[in-house]
Amino acid sequence: MAKKIFNENYIKEAGEDLKCAKAAFDNAGIEFVLLGGVCLGIIRDENFIVHDNDIDVGVFVNISASAKKKVRKELEAVGFIHKLNNGDMEYYMRQVPFEIHWFNKFGWAYRAINRKGTKVYMDGKYFKEPLKVQFNDGIYLLPNPPKEFLVECYGEWQIPKKNKAPQWDATGPASKFRELERSKNEKS
Repeated sequence: MAKKIFNENYIKEAGEDLKCAKAAFDNAGIEFVLLGGVCLGIIRDENFIVHDNDIDVGVFVNISASAKKKVRKELEAVGFIHKLNNGDMEYYMRQVPFEIHWFNKFGWAYRAINRKGTKVYMDGKYFKEPLKVQFNDGIYLLPNPPKEFLVECYGEWQIPKKNKAPQWDATGPASKFRELERSKNEKS
């Protein structure tokens, strides 16, 4: 099995891309919350994680189709290329992959469908009042409280995995929500 080759310039390129994405979202008047490896890196390492390979953001307010188009236009204006749209998730590329997850309220949680077609759930409590942090020469939003969020998503998040991009823990919140949805569907 071949080893995954990570982009040696990821930290520099992710920093540049994140600044451009923030400017685009700010111009569109839409806020995003940093998720995935970037959130993990900010809390654990106070930086991007060298072995990460993308930037994941979530939007946790209902957004109209015209607002999404405005975000797309602003991202394209700063050099992002739109690659994929499945309604709940959009995938862009500039220097590193940039994924926007458009979450919809689903009871006490938020739900989006990722590029693989999997339903992704996030507990709504983390996004009521996102945490503002100084990072990458700007103010960004994180799930709040971030350490509790990271435990639910990654389990043992404090210990870096050598040469491995961050992976969601299958026992985290998504598995709980999938079980709830599966049992609800079985009763229907």
